[in-house]
Amino acid sequence: MLLCMAVAVAQLPDGSVAPNFVATDLNGKVWNLHQVLEEDKIVVLFFTTTWCLPCWSYQQSGALQDVYNLYGPNGTQELEVFFIESDPATNAFCLYGNAGCNNFTFGDWTAGVTYPMINNFTIAQDYEIEYYPTLYVICPNKKLFKVDQLNADALWQKAISCPVAYGSNNAGLFQYDPGPPYRELCLAQLFKPVVNMVNLGTDSLYYAALELRWNNALVQSIQWNGVLGTYGEQPVAFDSFYRSGAGALEVQLLNVNNKPDDQLLNNAVSANFTASTAFKSHAVLLKLRTDQFGGELYWDVRDDQDQVLASGGNQTVGPNGGGQFPLGAPPDPGAYGNEVFVKDTIFLPEDGCYTLHVVDGFGDGICCKYGNGYLRLFDLEAQQTPLINISSFETDVYIRFSAQVPVTAVHTEQPEVPLRCYPNPVYDKLYILLPGEKTKPCALHVYNSMGSRVMNITVFAGTTDALDVRLLPTGWYVLQVMDDLGRPVGVHRFYKTDR
Repeated sequence: MLLCMAVAVAQLPDGSVAPNFVATDLNGKVWNLHQVLEEDKIVVLFFTTTWCLPCWSYQQSGALQDVYNLYGPNGTQELEVFFIESDPATNAFCLYGNAGCNNFTFGDWTAGVTYPMINNFTIAQDYEIEYYPTLYVICPNKKLFKVDQLNADALWQKAISCPVAYGSNNAGLFQYDPGPPYRELCLAQLFKPVVNMVNLGTDSLYYAALELRWNNALVQSIQWNGVLGTYGEQPVAFDSFYRSGAGALEVQLLNVNNKPDDQLLNNAVSANFTASTAFKSHAVLLKLRTDQFGGELYWDVRDDQDQVLASGGNQTVGPNGGGQFPLGAPPDPGAYGNEVFVKDTIFLPEDGCYTLHVVDGFGDGICCKYGNGYLRLFDLEAQQTPLINISSFETDVYIRFSAQVPVTAVHTEQPEVPLRCYPNPVYDKLYILLPGEKTKPCALHVYNSMGSRVMNITVFAGTTDALDVRLLPTGWYVLQVMDDLGRPVGVHRFYKTDR
């Protein structure tokens, strides 16, 4: 399992304008990238080297040839593919796999290939390529985005997200950002929807009517006026609003220049949301099993302020891993072994929203090609079924979840103040600094997470007491103190650990 690294530079981000190139392929034909794009064609660039094993494997899969056969010059004529050999030290003989090669090659790269193959390292330099293979889809508006090593069907589905001009009166919606960074809504979530409207017709776009709908109920209407030429684009921002629970947020383009749109396929965009997983405890049990490349795994749990509360695995991979794992570097001391089982407890400080982020440094997940890895989160007090179960993914995955601890049997009058208690979590003795006038008796009640009273003793105000909790089962508890008149004066939530 290898990743072929180039010199580390800043690879072009999605949405960048593709640098033009004029280059000659192995058959002697000269290609001008921007001229191809101006013919309203979508372009796939495949950056590779002849010594890159993952590149060779992808080439041998036939995915690029298949998509070229279906949608290239001999198919629907909507797409062009360019193979770019990117190593300045490699001559063209290496692509044929023959004795004239001055570098390492895995074989004849040209066998069965009919799309253009170019040996020109300056193109990779212009695109600031960091590693191989790298695949870019370039849209006719000259903007690019990176894609993974996909099969022909999946690659085409990515490609047709490009805006492509058609007809005279035509507009479409692209690059839809509904606002929330995650598709799981935790409590009330702020939405700030923005969509990019693109003129795809030969006529200028001067008027458009748009609607924003949540679960098909109208949220806002916008009437846009302006002037956009062909491939001109305009971000359209809707007013902010809050929603919770599951639902779909859709933007519809209803009117284009007060005439029928010549193409309706790109006149609506939507995003689906689910309610986030809810834990009923502040103690979350993590169980994970690594695949055959455990050193590629990293995970962390963060609060709403993006503070890391818990993490594990290879810090070298870190939260930005996936296709950027520096193989050959010494593994981080925290890196997991191969096919090992790990169990840990994550303590969440309070009720609220949290995010789990799991990263694979190579970009192929932890299941199922190289072992059956997984990462599961359980409610510590209900360990029969995982509430979050992650196995198959590619580069990384984000899961949003909440913690809301129910205390159904503790009914108190207000105001009530927090007690000063330590330590937390606690194994044997919980020290309590009791408020109030010294020597006055107080009632101390302890409730479990189901609201049942499990301890009831008398203590004295104005003193420090030690509560022996060794006989309590592991879990969350609420400690409540009542004064001599039966009024609540303080409360504290603590976790009883078994170690």
